[in-house]
Amino acid sequence: PFGFGLSYTAFSYTDIKTDYTEIDETGSITVTATVKNIGKSAGKETVQFYVRKVGSGIPRPEKELKGFVKVFLEPNEEKSVAVTLDKRGFAFWDEASGDWQVETGEHEILIGGCSADTPLKVSVTVNSTYEKRMRFTRNSTIGEVLSDPVGNAILTEVAGEELINSIPPFVREMPLRSIRMQMPEINEEA
Repeated sequence: PFGFGLSYTAFSYTDIKTDYTEIDETGSITVTATVKNIGKSAGKETVQFYVRKVGSGIPRPEKELKGFVKVFLEPNEEKSVAVTLDKRGFAFWDEASGDWQVETGEHEILIGGCSADTPLKVSVTVNSTYEKRMRFTRNSTIGEVLSDPVGNAILTEVAGEELINSIPPFVREMPLRSIRMQMPEINEEA
């Protein structure tokens, strides 16, 4: 797994803490944990800090490495390690806006020695001004347009609420270009 390294000793992780449980996208949060050498030899450990968005509305990795701290510990020695996470620690690249954005909601911060072994976890809430903007093409489905508040409002205004509410499920799976095939008088450029 990512970050895995061989060592002649073993480490334990305890006491995960954050200075805040809720921040806005312009704030930052410091995460601390205690690492202890529980083996019989001195050794180095790279403590890794991962972030995972709970219930993300966009495709994202399961967890993303957002910081790390290297520590050298003698047998039975323990140290506190800390990483400060700002907007970029919780952000993803948004193609539509051409910028880093943060999804509002719960984010988990996971700490461990490699990506497959993150024994510590704490949840924080991040509030953001970001609103997901859908980009529609002629291949977008009618259902995708209806699931977007702006797209739904436009289709409801054009077709009427009664017609929108009566659209069968199979029609919702049709691409927008199919409307052009059914109604050739519609200008595709519009």
